Amino acid sequence: MIGTSRGAIASACVAALVAMGLYYARVAMSAEQGWRWCMEAPEARQHSVLIFPLWTVTSIENDHHYTISKVVKDVPVDGDSLRLQVGATVSVVADFDWNSGAPIARQTYLEVHTLRVWKERLGVLGFVIMAGLLPWCFVLLRGEPGVLAERTRWVRWRT
Repeated sequence: MIGTSRGAIASACVAALVAMGLYYARVAMSAEQGWRWCMEAPEARQHSVLIFPLWTVTSIENDHHYTISKVVKDVPVDGDSLRLQVGATVSVVADFDWNSGAPIARQTYLEVHTLRVWKERLGVLGFVIMAGLLPWCFVLLRGEPGVLAERTRWVRWRT
């Protein structure tokens, strides 16, 4: 009986994670004010504001032109690329420009996230420490290695 309920809980958790992933994918692909939204009717969406949070720089053509990728691959951006490197994480606010002959995002704001790599590493370190200490919580705190016991002493104390 216990195994069945644990299996049901685990299945529900996996189903919830899959549902959240599918929801994010749907929102990311169909959100208004995105690159794909502008490309559906480029003439009507001239000078629309585009926001690209935490995108990766995939190439740098010259001092004033680079491409970024995340959900959409290789979005061309016209803006200052002097302090950028390929692989850097950036947030860009831009205006959509169709009249220049090819669709392009004209950068109005750029933020380079230089400490993003350290944030990711710190997150992995926290997970590794937690995974390493988890067995300690079950074995060393109980006093009997390898034995899980029901906590009944608190119930006796309160009754």
